[in-house]
Amino acid sequence: MGQYLAFRLGVAGAPDPQLFDEAAARLVAWHAAGIPRVINAVADHALLAGYVARVPRITRPEVSRAIQDLGDWS
Repeated sequence: MGQYLAFRLGVAGAPDPQLFDEAAARLVAWHAAGIPRVINAVADHALLAGYVARVPRITRPEVSRAIQDLGDWS
């Protein structure tokens, strides 16, 4: 999962594609159950949560917030 997230961030032009720590990537993987659309939605919302919180890396709290914000959609 970490490699997938890093690849997607690299394609998007992120200066540091390793923005998700290992625990955060595992939580994304667990919640998304391998569904790319859900992985991307959770990652996108986690990045927004990280931006709002002004954190340098995405950790479990940001991913948890993203999952909560998405609710039943994801």
